[in-house]
Order: sequence, then structure tokens, then C-alpha cells
Amino acid sequence: MWARSLVIAAVFAANHAPAFAQNATGLYAGLFIGEGLTDNTVVDHSGFSYTGFPGHEVDYRDNGTTYGFAVGYNQRRGRWYLGLELDATASRLEANSLQIDPVGLDEEISTRAKLLSTLQLQIGRQTGAWLGYASAGYAAGWFENELYDLDTGNVYDPDDSYFEDGSDDGWVVGVGAAYTIQDRWQLRADARYVDLGSRAHYVNRTNLVSRGALLGIRKYDSENRFSQLRIGALYLF
Repeated sequence: MWARSLVIAAVFAANHAPAFAQNATGLYAGLFIGEGLTDNTVVDHSGFSYTGFPGHEVDYRDNGTTYGFAVGYNQRRGRWYLGLELDATASRLEANSLQIDPVGLDEEISTRAKLLSTLQLQIGRQTGAWLGYASAGYAAGWFENELYDLDTGNVYDPDDSYFEDGSDDGWVVGVGAAYTIQDRWQLRADARYVDLGSRAHYVNRTNLVSRGALLGIRKYDSENRFSQLRIGALYLF
């Protein structure tokens, strides 16, 4: 519904905006709404969950609505623009899977995407009232990563589980287009991809005797990636 409303607004603006592009240089700020996809991977390096299969990988994902804001500055050089933008995106996306142990199905991995922030350098070119651009830069994401293990009788086993709520650094790339309206407003649509690298997690920290042998600490890696399509409105100061 919100996407249809913004498209109608964009068409109305295109029909009523001046043919000559307005000056879009300087400071700006705005709000966004969009569709996000959290794409996650967990690697069981030792085959602790899926016995006998070291390096077992599970991919799992979720998508949903995201919200955010951005502030930035554009500097014009003829038809070219160079800019710097800081933004933040909030979401309630949560992806999960039982396939870390595809036999027992008693261990669940989950990732919750809470907040994403980027600082991007943008370069764009103006054609009429349109400004097309590409961007790249630094990204930081706040995610919850969890492995939840249930033993016999559906009893939670904290030693064979992990839970971490923290931030990771990475990179972002994107492309987009903006349409200037009456010198002070822009409608924008963009797409971007964020890679936050990997984080290590450890279980069996008390070296419990299991399966007839003394097992050491076991390592898992979680990898978090995020894709997003956004539409929004910017005010040019």
C-alpha cells in the first residue's frame, strides 16, 4: 500500500515539476521506508551439531519492512555531484532454522536484525530533474545471533548454546535515483547491499564428556548480510 502511494506521488510530481532541474547541492535530510532482507549463514566447523559433518553450513533468511532516516551533503560540479551521507535503518527481521542439526531437529539458530547504520560516499550525475548515483562506504550492524539447544525432555542446555547481542563492521554498496521537486524536495529510490563479515561463537565451554569422549570447546561462525530496497523523501536545506 505504501509503495503504491509513493508511486502515485512520484507520478504527480513528475507531471507538475519544472522541466529544468533544480539545484540539489547542500545539506539535506529525509525519511525512508523499504523492504529489507537479512541473509545469514552459520558454519559448524567441527560438526558438533551435525555429528560427522565438520564444516556444515546452513543458510537462512527473512524479509520485511524497514524504516530509517538519512542526513547528507551534496557538492555540485557541473552536472556531477559528490556527496557524503549518514543513515540509520531499524527493523524487526528475524530469520531462523532447525537445519543446523537436520537429524535431531532439536537445535535452532536465529538472527535478529535490529539496527543498521552506514556512512557512504556518493557520486552522481544530473539529467534534467533526475539525479542518478552510486555509493559505497562503511557499515555497522546490530544483530542478535543465537544457537538454542534442547536436550532430552526439551530441557535447555546453556553449555551447548550461545547468544550474542552486538555490533559488527562491514561495507555497503548501492545505486539509486532522485527526482527534485520545486527546489526543496526530492523523491528517492535506491537499492543497497551490506556485508558485515563473520563473528565467532563457542559452545561446550566446560568440556563436558559427551558421546564417550572428552570434547573441547567447539566453534561456530555466523555471517550476516543485508539487502534493502528503499523509497523516501528528502528536504534540501
